[in-house]
Amino acid sequence: MWVKDVFFHNEHFDAIRGVVNGINSAEDLAVCQCKEAFIDSGIRKDTAVISTHFSHIPASIKKLETQGSALNECIQLMNKIILVNSILQEVFSRKRKEKFDNILNNNPGFEL
Repeated sequence: MWVKDVFFHNEHFDAIRGVVNGINSAEDLAVCQCKEAFIDSGIRKDTAVISTHFSHIPASIKKLETQGSALNECIQLMNKIILVNSILQEVFSRKRKEKFDNILNNNPGFEL
């Protein structure tokens, strides 16, 4: 799950950057691009924001995927996810909200 990857990169950002910067990139375009990406302070900020505000997603998805879960527990969890999403839309872009709404709308018959 990509969110877990972001958590890892956020936690180990400086160590990963150190390894990348230690690679000789004179002839490798991918390494050059990676080094340039680490210079961009927006990446550090974005990984921190995602780690802070979306840490609940992996556990929530795992709970929803668990077979034998009670329907009322799943509905309560979805209500919590929707509530968190509505709170976060004050902080994040409309595009993120549209993606989340699209996920819910692509499941016909699901309504809370």
